[in-house]
Amino acid sequence: MAPDLSEKLLGLDIDDADRSGDATAGDGEEELHLQFLFVGLGEHRLALPVGAVRTITEPPTELTRVPRSPSAIEGLMDLRGEVTAVIDPSVHFPVTESRSGRERLLVLDRASDQQSVAIRVDEVMGVESIPESNIFDEDTVENSDLSGDVLEHPLIAALVTQERELHTDADDVVTDDAADATAGPALGGPAGTGGSTTLSSARGTSGGIEESMGEAFEVEPTDEAAPEPAEEEDDDSTREVVVEATALIDVNKLLLASGQPQ
Repeated sequence: MAPDLSEKLLGLDIDDADRSGDATAGDGEEELHLQFLFVGLGEHRLALPVGAVRTITEPPTELTRVPRSPSAIEGLMDLRGEVTAVIDPSVHFPVTESRSGRERLLVLDRASDQQSVAIRVDEVMGVESIPESNIFDEDTVENSDLSGDVLEHPLIAALVTQERELHTDADDVVTDDAADATAGPALGGPAGTGGSTTLSSARGTSGGIEESMGEAFEVEPTDEAAPEPAEEEDDDSTREVVVEATALIDVNKLLLASGQPQ
């Protein structure tokens, strides 16, 4: 993940920040890129649209509890003079792992006449620009090699895919190199070998909420003939391209499920 967050997410007021961009695809056509904020919640890796988040801040030491409030509402806090409701998303996405100690609050970008709301997460991983072709919803996941089971969750809008490379040397030491999201091949296309590819799940493809929401898929070459590489690779190492699928939260549905009107 990118180590730096945008100035907007660091708390500076940049109301007209550009949250999307165009890049040239492999066939020369312009492809829309969208920016997402990736976060960790227990064993889950989740994504939110950057445009939904106004700023990121530290969680408070104390919250004011609200009697008879929905279970997802932890309480209220004073955020720069504004009463803000804090949502615990683990009510909707149950976790089994302990919190990392790097909790943050994602303060949502809402209209001035609406209740200020913040979402507590265990970790903020960073902001990534993702090609639109790497985003799969219920309509497009059927044409991919991904399991769409996770999309059955009522608060998940889509799967966001990214590529990275795994290098294994002769001593079975695995290193992880993040792949360039704008330069890597699209899901189901050529992946380093020049041939077509298939996907196999490294941890199971069910994508159920009881499992990790961020699934990793190994991209394996098929039996089809592939062109010889330009240079002979080191016989003592192998390279694998892994496609990671991250669940994209539907922020509006999350708010409704947590008792926050739109």
